[in-house]
Amino acid sequence: MKSSKENAHIFSADFLLTDDEAYTGKKTFRTYLGYKYLGGYSDHLPVFLDLENIKQ
Repeated sequence: MKSSKENAHIFSADFLLTDDEAYTGKKTFRTYLGYKYLGGYSDHLPVFLDLENIKQ
């Protein structure tokens, strides 16, 4: 198998993000902020990698 840095991607679908009121832009829709439950998905965005199978 092989891959390259061009095959690495960040999955940043709209449902994983929310508006950032403190700064311009978006931030992750977190599950918790300290002990407060926000109902989001994660503090981090998922990363995926496309792999190529090389037959020898």
